[in-house]
Amino acid sequence: MLASIAGKLEGRKAEIEKWEEEKNPPLSIGQAWSGFLASVTGNVITVAPSKSAPSKLSSDVPAILKSMTAANWKAKRTKLLALLSNEIH
Repeated sequence: MLASIAGKLEGRKAEIEKWEEEKNPPLSIGQAWSGFLASVTGNVITVAPSKSAPSKLSSDVPAILKSMTAANWKAKRTKLLALLSNEIH
């Protein structure tokens, strides 16, 4: 009888873990990076996922990096984060 109760408790624990995972899904790379930057710099950056095809990622990322300058790095960073968050979803 004790084994039966222990089995039921384990089943309930698994249900609770699954429910908590569904309630709080893992962050995308873009969300995690934005949260990290906000904690370090105090600036909150919101990143909307990109609508480009994931296959374009290999060509878009190098092009954005090559065009990044000291004057436009914040805008380029936002584009990169949007691409990466789209790839993760």
